[in-house]
Amino acid sequence: MVVMLLQANAARAQLPGAAPTAARAVLDMDATKQPVLLKDWADGLLDETGQRSIDDVLASGNWERWNASKLSLRRGQTQWLKFSVPPAPDAERWYLEIPLSSLDRATLYVLDSSGKWTSQASGDLIAVNMWPVPARHPLLPIVVSAEYPVQHVLAIQSNVPVRTSLRFVSEGHWSAKEQRSSLVLGGFFGLCLILLAYALLSAAVLRDTNYTAFSVHVVCLLVWQAGATGIGAMLLWPGWPEWADMAPAVGALLGLPPLYYLITRVTGLGDRVPRWQLATWVAAVIVFLACAMLLLIGAQSRFRDVMVPAAGFLLTLPLLVACGHALWRADRVAPWVIAAVAPGIAMAWVNMAALQGVIGENWIAQHGMRLALVWQLPMLLVALALRAQERRAVRQRLADLGRVDGNTGLVSQEVLAYRTNLAIVRAKRLGNEAGLLRIDIEQVESLRKSLGKRTWAGLQLRYADRLLRLVRDIDTVASLEEGVYAILVDGPAKLHVSRDLAVRIVAASLQPFAKLALPSPPKVRVHFLSLPNPEGDAQAALDALARAYGNCDLRDKRAVFWVDSDQMSRPVEQWGGTANPLDASATLA
Repeated sequence: MVVMLLQANAARAQLPGAAPTAARAVLDMDATKQPVLLKDWADGLLDETGQRSIDDVLASGNWERWNASKLSLRRGQTQWLKFSVPPAPDAERWYLEIPLSSLDRATLYVLDSSGKWTSQASGDLIAVNMWPVPARHPLLPIVVSAEYPVQHVLAIQSNVPVRTSLRFVSEGHWSAKEQRSSLVLGGFFGLCLILLAYALLSAAVLRDTNYTAFSVHVVCLLVWQAGATGIGAMLLWPGWPEWADMAPAVGALLGLPPLYYLITRVTGLGDRVPRWQLATWVAAVIVFLACAMLLLIGAQSRFRDVMVPAAGFLLTLPLLVACGHALWRADRVAPWVIAAVAPGIAMAWVNMAALQGVIGENWIAQHGMRLALVWQLPMLLVALALRAQERRAVRQRLADLGRVDGNTGLVSQEVLAYRTNLAIVRAKRLGNEAGLLRIDIEQVESLRKSLGKRTWAGLQLRYADRLLRLVRDIDTVASLEEGVYAILVDGPAKLHVSRDLAVRIVAASLQPFAKLALPSPPKVRVHFLSLPNPEGDAQAALDALARAYGNCDLRDKRAVFWVDSDQMSRPVEQWGGTANPLDASATLA
């Protein structure tokens, strides 16, 4: 091992302009300890002009010991690094990995056996299909020899500040790592595509522009993350390096206008404050102008270094102002929107700080934005669903005003007649029976006077709720007039089903109402008949029940009556010779 280190140091000393040898970390290409960091096993030189060739750089004497923490570039600069790979087992291929998909260009020079420098390059300025190893970020093959050290020179160019580590990985290690990364990224993009499909389907079915705006927002975020992770350059636009360099910035900016629209629509801020709606349109125009300027000035303009972070910071501020204003106005959906967008805004600022070199390479800067989007998109869908549900409920209530009784919330007589006709037709076709009941509260006037208007209205609502609890889901409870109700017992149901229901209604009417003191329990009379009736019409059945109630003797204490096939009202005691199902006299006593 000592001999190998001495050979590597001797080879480094033979490079033109080599720095004096000192104690350094050893570049040990050990496949069991990966990734292998370059650390200080290199000499570095910063070319301020970015125009020098490899021969000029090697002839320079300004090399100094380099450390990974010193890799920080500005536009137009080139960082040169020279290192030699000590002898190592060459059973597996090794790569120099630069885990930064936004890197403009990385060129690796290798000194071959004939003494000439051969080069391979990767980066945003080169189409991915021209890379030596197409990947999500630059991956350059290095030459490893088992007998002698191999000299390498690396040139790095970037139009944004760079702070990253240089690492060596074997082919097996890189393949396993990429499989894990593909699983995570596949889950992220798969979730986004599922949400996109759901939003597009909702927009088509519900005809809701909010879901359309959400779909546009998701598409822009997909373009942004595809460019930021390198997936887009590797799979979607491998032959378009200019767009690969600009896609993250353009996608992130274009995702803001639909988000402005969503927040103003979902929180109702645009309706409450029309000036705010105008402000969001102005911000959207600014976003489109910024994107157009990016496309015009190109990826290599110095103006881009200032415009992108400034636009990203300033254009996210309206989101915070809009959410805060909606929360101050106590909008019901505002907390959901704030919970959705706040992590995304925070991670956007972290990303901008990382791109400008304010903070170094860390896990949050690399993966925090995707985690925030995994939280943000479903939460925005929840807010959209809440607002859409509320809007549908309002429209449904407005549409049902003519079909619902305002005092009780039950359906009106028109709806009951329509459903009764359907039940009659169905009963005739299938050869079964249905039932129709009429419930009359006798002391309506006395209850209204003794209870007062408000208490009487509450009693009607609670009595209607009690009737709804007695019937099945397929039955219909309707309000005919004040104190008069009707129930359609849908078939197949024999006549005794209506009779038993009538008995339960009388019993339920005698039960006290909680927190409601009545001078006396409501006295009800229930008339029922079997459908289809001889006339075969719903209105005729209702009229027959009304006549039956009008012919009743008010002094008669019996409560349940049935209308036979001759349209005659008979007490339930005369039910075809069967046992009396109810002692009506005791009930109304």
